[in-house]
Amino acid sequence: MFYENYLNSLKADQSYIPESASYRDMAIFAERAFQDAYNEAFFSIATQEMAMFESAINEADGDKPAVSTENKKNLLEIIKKAVTTIWEKAKGFYLNAIASVKENFAKFKKEKGDKIKADFKAGVAKLPADFVAKGIYDPKKVKAVYDNATKGAANIGLELQKAFADASKDYTKDDMIKAAGFASADDFNASVANIDKIDAKASDIKSAAGDIANYVFDIGGWLKMIKNTYNKNKGIIDTCMKAAKTVINRKNDKEVNQVAKEFIKLCKDATAVLVKLTAKSNSTLRAVRTNYVGLVAKVVATSKKAVKEDTEITIDVKDDAPEETDVKVDTPAAADVEVKDEVEEAFAGLLEEDDVAADVEVDDAEVAPTEDENEGCKSCKEDVDIEVNVEDSDDDEEVEADVEDVKESALERAIYQYLV
Repeated sequence: MFYENYLNSLKADQSYIPESASYRDMAIFAERAFQDAYNEAFFSIATQEMAMFESAINEADGDKPAVSTENKKNLLEIIKKAVTTIWEKAKGFYLNAIASVKENFAKFKKEKGDKIKADFKAGVAKLPADFVAKGIYDPKKVKAVYDNATKGAANIGLELQKAFADASKDYTKDDMIKAAGFASADDFNASVANIDKIDAKASDIKSAAGDIANYVFDIGGWLKMIKNTYNKNKGIIDTCMKAAKTVINRKNDKEVNQVAKEFIKLCKDATAVLVKLTAKSNSTLRAVRTNYVGLVAKVVATSKKAVKEDTEITIDVKDDAPEETDVKVDTPAAADVEVKDEVEEAFAGLLEEDDVAADVEVDDAEVAPTEDENEGCKSCKEDVDIEVNVEDSDDDEEVEADVEDVKESALERAIYQYLV
């Protein structure tokens, strides 16, 4: 990227996001912040338009005409300031998103998480053939959330490049939304993606056990999806700054102001759609993980029905802590010195701590049940029509498991509260 060092040097602005905001609300506040940057730029351009108008009058009266190069330099500075502000706010959104995703995995320590994961693996292998868990997000559809976010971000970038190159078309936010893979703004604004729920049989759970375990226990895949959209967003900002100079230079004085407004608007809209796409994906993945936590707890508890009802179960949880009109970039770092990006460093730190784990492979021979466990499994068949129902809240940060109609054991409740 031409402006990568400059974009990396900008500090994330998280001040506009209220504490404990949901994914949906974080995107809303971000979009408002982007709009504020555009509004400020709009007034600056309007002021320049007035100055150009006065210069034209003076020129008609015989005074010295306005200097075109100076007008274009001023416009490029306005574009740079607006785009800079938008990117600082966007970086703030992504840092908040990283922290929020991390919170979803903060309740359990890795050692105990690995133990529960191993119990889940063993429990899946011992599920009776007639086991059914109702209301489970279809594992075959969940992977599409990751893929669609990455593909949508790439398509938005391509659409923006076309917008910069094609001055004959009036590009809108709807064009960006459609590029992201959504039919309309209404479809895009839905808080949770439309993933089908199924009645998962034992065979369904066995075939998807690895994916289910990864969604519940491993933060890496989720973070990589956010990182992909973040990097694409940075590329869009870089493209906007590079294209501004080229396009502004080839326009005459009557067109430059409108072109500058359109550039900032496109940058604002594309970033807003990317941020909302990330928030939408995060909201969906949080709902899926909550749903799968219930399934993991149910499978583990079902496999250990031999545990007596009066057995005390404790899980300790401790808190973790051309013309010379280039956009000038004044930064103390030399051009040949790489500037670290604080958001990318946050990604790297978390991914090193908890990279995506290998799929859980279910091997019946490897996890053959003991006689006591066989005895417990026989009793499992008394209650195998199980519903794990997670309702999608209007606030996509408050997805809660509806377990009122589920006959839970103490172990199941403990595991669920520990992981969710």
